[in-house]
Amino acid sequence: MNNKTTNKATFRKVGKIQNLYRHAKTGTYYSLIKCSGKQFRRNLKTNDLQLAKIRLNELQRDISKLTNSSDSKLPFNPVALCCLKTKESTNNLSTIFRRRTCIKKLSSYFGCKAIDKILPIHCEE
Repeated sequence: MNNKTTNKATFRKVGKIQNLYRHAKTGTYYSLIKCSGKQFRRNLKTNDLQLAKIRLNELQRDISKLTNSSDSKLPFNPVALCCLKTKESTNNLSTIFRRRTCIKKLSSYFGCKAIDKILPIHCEE
């Protein structure tokens, strides 16, 4: 016989409120939202139902704003340079120099590859 106890979390659906769950042991509220074929699970960090409803609505609003736009088809180099440009005003010169150097080296490898085609395996090579 195996006397191992499993530490599996149990969540209970909260009434008729869609996407809202409560952890049975701690009483903390969680959300489970599906949007565009993706699942978003978040701890709402409260034990209060009213506050959980407010946070759930905010989270649903934020998630509904997420889009999988055509920007993911852009090549690595222009996106990296654009990102660097937005950070230049807030970073130290040494940070900007280091990032430029990294982008230059990565551009030789990822240069024309679309961002959505870059996978973790490419970064391990």
